[in-house]
Amino acid sequence: MAIANRIARVIYHLIKHPDVCYKDLGALRADDKDQQIRRALSKLKSLGVQVNYHTHQMIIDAKREVTVSL
Repeated sequence: MAIANRIARVIYHLIKHPDVCYKDLGALRADDKDQQIRRALSKLKSLGVQVNYHTHQMIIDAKREVTVSL
C-alpha cells in the first residue's frame, strides 16, 4: 500500500508540474546524519538538556553534564 501511495504521489507531481524534471532520490531519501543528529538532539531537549546546535559548524553545546556508564 505504501508503494502504491508513493507511485501515486510521483504521478501527481509529474502531471501537476510538467515543466519540472523528476529526479528519483533513491538512497539519498534515507535518513542522513544531519537528520539523525537533529532527532537525537530533540530527544535530549525532551529530557531537559539545553542544547544549541549549529549546522554550518557541527558544534553542539550542552548546558548539562550527563554521565553515561555502559
